Amino acid sequence: MKHLILSLVICCSASLCAAPAMRSMSVDRREGVIRWDDDKSEVALFGVNYYPPFSIDYSAINDLGLNHEEVIRQDVAHFVRLGLDAIRLHCWDREISDLDGNLIDNEHLRLLDFLIDECAKHGIYTVLTPIAWWHTKPEYKGFATQYKTIREMTTQKDAWEKQARYLEQFVNHVNRYRGKRYADDEAVAVFELINEPLYPDGTSDELVTDYINTLAGAVRKTGTRKGIFYNTWAKRIQACANADIDGVSNVWYPTGLVAGRILSGNHLNRVDDYPSLRDERLAQKAKIIYEFDAADVHSSYMYPAIAREFRHSGVQIATQFQYDAMALADSNCNWKTHYLNLVYTPGKALSFAIAAEAFRSIPRGKDYGSLPENQRFANARLDPDADLSEWVSDSSFFHSNSTTSTPPAPDKLTRVWGVGASPIVRYQGSGAYFLDKVTDGDWLLEVYPDAVMLRDPYSGSKTREGRHTEKVRLIFRDNSMQLSLPDLKGPLVIQRLADSRRAPSVIAGSSRAVAGDTAFQISPGRYRLCRQDLSSQSPSLPPSVRADFVLPAARKRNDTALHIALPVQALADERSLPFVVQGALAPGDEQLSLVLTRGDGGRVTRMPMTPDPSRRNHWLASVSGKGLGGAGRYQVRIEVSGKNGVSSFPGGLPVPVDSRAMNEPLPLLDLTQAIKLPEPVSDAQGLLVQYSQDTKAGVVRMDARTYASEPGHSTLYVPFTPAALAAMPDAATRANALRITLRGSPESTRVELSLIQSDGESFCAILPIANTWTTQTLFIDELRPHVSATSKEISLEKVNQLRLIAGKWLYRDNADQARSVEIKDCSLVYDLPYLSMLVLDEPIQPIIAEFSSEMPRTLRSGYSTRTYGRDQDSFAVLLSSPGFTTPGSSVAIGATLPICARAILKEHHDFNTLILVARAVYPWTNRLELVISEEDGTPWGTQAITLSTQWQDIHIPIKSLTFFKHWKPNCPPERGAKGDGLRVQNAQRVNFCYGQWLLGDDAGKTQGVAIQELRLANIPE
Repeated sequence: MKHLILSLVICCSASLCAAPAMRSMSVDRREGVIRWDDDKSEVALFGVNYYPPFSIDYSAINDLGLNHEEVIRQDVAHFVRLGLDAIRLHCWDREISDLDGNLIDNEHLRLLDFLIDECAKHGIYTVLTPIAWWHTKPEYKGFATQYKTIREMTTQKDAWEKQARYLEQFVNHVNRYRGKRYADDEAVAVFELINEPLYPDGTSDELVTDYINTLAGAVRKTGTRKGIFYNTWAKRIQACANADIDGVSNVWYPTGLVAGRILSGNHLNRVDDYPSLRDERLAQKAKIIYEFDAADVHSSYMYPAIAREFRHSGVQIATQFQYDAMALADSNCNWKTHYLNLVYTPGKALSFAIAAEAFRSIPRGKDYGSLPENQRFANARLDPDADLSEWVSDSSFFHSNSTTSTPPAPDKLTRVWGVGASPIVRYQGSGAYFLDKVTDGDWLLEVYPDAVMLRDPYSGSKTREGRHTEKVRLIFRDNSMQLSLPDLKGPLVIQRLADSRRAPSVIAGSSRAVAGDTAFQISPGRYRLCRQDLSSQSPSLPPSVRADFVLPAARKRNDTALHIALPVQALADERSLPFVVQGALAPGDEQLSLVLTRGDGGRVTRMPMTPDPSRRNHWLASVSGKGLGGAGRYQVRIEVSGKNGVSSFPGGLPVPVDSRAMNEPLPLLDLTQAIKLPEPVSDAQGLLVQYSQDTKAGVVRMDARTYASEPGHSTLYVPFTPAALAAMPDAATRANALRITLRGSPESTRVELSLIQSDGESFCAILPIANTWTTQTLFIDELRPHVSATSKEISLEKVNQLRLIAGKWLYRDNADQARSVEIKDCSLVYDLPYLSMLVLDEPIQPIIAEFSSEMPRTLRSGYSTRTYGRDQDSFAVLLSSPGFTTPGSSVAIGATLPICARAILKEHHDFNTLILVARAVYPWTNRLELVISEEDGTPWGTQAITLSTQWQDIHIPIKSLTFFKHWKPNCPPERGAKGDGLRVQNAQRVNFCYGQWLLGDDAGKTQGVAIQELRLANIPE
C-alpha cells in the first residue's frame, strides 16, 4: 500500500496563501466565555480529533512504511480545504512519560510538536488533553501502567502526585518547531486535563473536586493564561462547578457506538436537543465538546444539526472523533464506528464543512426549536430523505449530495462546493469538487476522485495475514461537468495547474477551450477555469485557498469488488424488490447477474443486472416477491462474468466450472469408530473435565464442571480418517470451507475450533454453538494463525486433525458454570458466501430487532456474544453479566430497527402485539425490560416480561407498554398524555435491559439472557 499515499501535491506561494496570524485566547470567568485577547470577541472553533503521533494510528502508518510528517501535511491540507480551524488530541501519556510522571522527549512528542506547528501554519488551533489513560504497546512504561484502572488513578493520592508532575512538565514543554512552551503558544487553544475520568463507586464530590484542583494547580503553576477544562462525561457536575477551573468539556454520541454496520434511516430526532451542558451549575464555566460523532451513520445530513445544538448549549469549541488519515482511510481500520475523510467519504466531509460554517455563524445560545422546524437554520437546510445538507447564502453554495436548490444570487457566488449535481454544477462523478472565485471570470476548480463503497465501512474485518480489508476504492477517471456561473458563460479555458512552490503555473499543453455552457470532461486535479481573454495572464489562487492540493496517487486495480444493497422492504406480493450493487469491475469483467436461492438449495432465480444510467459504478435489478416463489428466507449472490471467468459476491470467489467442486463434500471424521480420548482431570471436589464417545450415535463430547479452576480449559483432538488423509491433496485444491455439526449445553455458546497440520502449525476460529445439533459453514480464510504458529498461511493439504477448545477466555466472568460441547461431523466443501434476505407474506409480522447481521454494543456492566437461536437458521444475542451488586446496576443492549422493517411500518401499522423470542440462560435470570423509542425520542416500555430457560414466543400487547418518561425527560410535551401510546409507524429503536432492581435476591449471581428477535403481529383479541 505504500504507493497509495505517494501524492500529487500542488503548492502555492506563502505570500499568496498566508494563514491568518494565530491569536491568543483566554476565558472570561465572570461569564464563562472564551474570548480572543485582542478584541474580546467570542471564540468559535470547529474541527476533528486526529492521532498520527500516537498509538494505533502511529503504528498503522509505520506498518505501511509511510512518513508520519508527510501523512500529517496531507491531512492538514484537507482540514484547511474543509474550512476547519481546530483539532484535538488526547495524548497517550503512557508513550511520553516514565513511571514517576516525568515527561519523555521522544518521537511521539516530536510528532505532536510537528502536528501543532503544521496546523498553526494554516490557522488551525489545537486542544490538548495531556492524560489519556488508554493502553498501548507493553514496551511503554508510563506512570499510568502502575494502576489497574483509571478509577485508581483518579482517587489514589500517590497517582495524583505523578499526574501533577507530568502535567507541569507537559505544559512547560517547548515545541521544537515553534520555539514556544505549550503554556504560551497561541496555537494551543486550551488544556483539557484528562480524557474521560472515572471514579470508584461511592467517591464523594469533595474528593473529585480535590483531584481536579490538584491537576489544575499543576497546570496553573506554569504561569499559563490558557483555559483549563475538565471532563464531565461521567457527570460529577457539582464537583466540576466547585473546582478551580475555567470550563468543562463533554461528549455526544447520539447514535450510540459500534453498531457493526451502517445505520440507515432518519436519525435527526436523536440530535434534536443537547441539554447536557445547560445545567445552571455550569453557567460560569466555558464549554467545549472534546468528542462527538453520528457514529455508524454514513449519511450526510447529521453534522450540521449537531453543530446547531452545540451552539444552543453554549459550546465554543467542538471536535469530532475522529478524522481518518488519508493513508488509512480506504479500510477505516482503527476506529470502525467512526468514518470521516475528505477523499473517501466526500458526502460526509461536505456535510462537515457545512457544519463548520454553521457553528461559526450561529450565535452562542441560539435556539432554533424542535423538529421539523429546526431542519432550516442560519443558511443551512437538512433533508434526510435526500441524504442532503446545504449551506446557501449570497456568496456560498455548499451541498453534500445532489440538489435542486438554486442559490439566491448566482452572480455573487464566490464558493461552490459540492458532491453530486446542482443547478450550478452538473457533475457526473461521486467525489467532492470545490469552485473558488479568484476574480470575475477566473475560478479555481479542485476535483477529487470518485469514491466507491466496496464493503460496509463500519464492519470490522481483516484478512488472514492481518491486513485490513478495503472498504472504499477511489476511481480516477474523466467525468462530465457543466457549469452555470454567470461570469463563465462565454468561451471557457481550462488549464491544469502544476506543482509550484512559488506560484501556481499551468502545465504546458494542458489548456483547452470549451463553450461556457457545454459539458466538458474533467479528471481529478487542480484547475483554472477562466474566460478566454484572461487565459494568457498568470494564474493566481483566491485568498481563501491556503493549502496544498493533495490526492493519493492513482492506483491501477485488477480485481473486482462489489457492495450489495438488499431491498429495504421484502414482501411476497406483486411489488418489485430493487437490488442495487455498487463497486468497481476489473478489466475483462463485463456482466453482473443477480442470483437468489430459496432456502438452503431450493429454487434458484437468476437475472441480469443493468448499469444505473444516473450513477456510475452502480447496477440495478428487480423482481417481485411473488415472482421469487413467495415468502421465505433467500440466499442472495451476485455473479460477475467475463474474460476472467465467473466469480461470486460477497467474497469474490470463483464459481467452479466443475460442479463436483460444489456438490461433493469430503467427510473428515468417522466418530462411529473409537478414538483416543484425553484423560479426565480432577480436583479436590471431584471430576473437573471429562471426555466421552458414543460410537453408536457417532458423537464425541467434552464436559467441564467449571472453567474457573485450573487448568481453565478442556481440549479435544479428533483425527481425520485414513480416507480423508488420502484425499486431502486433491481436495485441498478445490475446497474452501468446513461444514461442521456441533451441539452444546444451554450455557455453552462458543467453542474454539482449530485445524492442525502435520508439522504442528494450527489455525483457529471461534464458532457459535447452540443447544441443538447445528451445522454451520466455516470458510478456510476465516481461520487465523494460532498464537504459537510461525506461518501465516494454512497448508490445507497438510491438515490431519481438528481440535476443539473451550475455556474461561470464552466466557469471561461466567466461567464458573458447567458446560459441555459435542461434535458429530465435519466435512471439507466448496461453498459460496451469500447475504440472507427474509421475504414476508400475509399476515405480515415484521422483525424489528434481530441479531443475525449485527452485534450491537453492550451498555453498562455486562457483555454480549452471538449464539444460535431457537433453530439452525437463526442467531441470537447472549446478554450476560457477572452479577449486580450495586443498586441500579444493569446490563443493556439496543438495536436500531432494520430499514426494511421501518419501510413496512410506514405502510402497515395496524399491529397490536409484540412477539419476543427469548430465553433465560439461568433460571434466576427470569425478568427483562423492553423499551421502544419513536423517531421523536418518545420511549414506551415494560418491565413485566417473564422468561424461562426454554425458548418462548412471548406475546406483549402493545397497549400494555407505558410511557417511560425517565428514559427521555425532554420528550415533546404532548407525548405521554392520557390516550397516547406507541405509534408503531414511528418506531425507531429497541432496547433490552435487566438488572439489580428486576432480579431481587438473585441479582448477585451470574446472569444471562438469549434474545433471538422481536417482531410485530396483529393477533385477534
